[in-house]
Amino acid sequence: MGIGKVGESSLTAKITIDGGLVFTSGFYQMEPKSSAGGAVLATTVALQNVPAGTLITSLTAGDVTYTLDRLYTDAGGAFQLWLPEGQAVTNAKALGQEYGGNVLAGETGELRDITRPEIAAFAPVSSAPLDGILAITFSLGNGR
Repeated sequence: MGIGKVGESSLTAKITIDGGLVFTSGFYQMEPKSSAGGAVLATTVALQNVPAGTLITSLTAGDVTYTLDRLYTDAGGAFQLWLPEGQAVTNAKALGQEYGGNVLAGETGELRDITRPEIAAFAPVSSAPLDGILAITFSLGNGR
């Protein structure tokens, strides 16, 4: 959403941000506030081993999980958003993987891959004695 061009006269506006992504340029000084009147802080979240241009399909901040369809990682595999002071991003999903951790509002941090492994194969070892030894192969999905 663009605010558009403002003339040379002074401008007073009230903008409420309860989360999301905001970019400004020019000479305007912004001090974003939440609807509760608290500070809203720029936050950068990287996802472990995620390449640039990856779609983030969901994220959890505070006690709310958001389903997303237009948030992508930047060249460094991270994304930026504004969060009310005191909140944190604790979970995100991308590429069918789940990432967890704790990135506080106003900070830069990383969520690590916490995807639970799936059992890809389950078979008795052919050369094992008959004492119940099994070979189990785990996969994290996506061939990993």
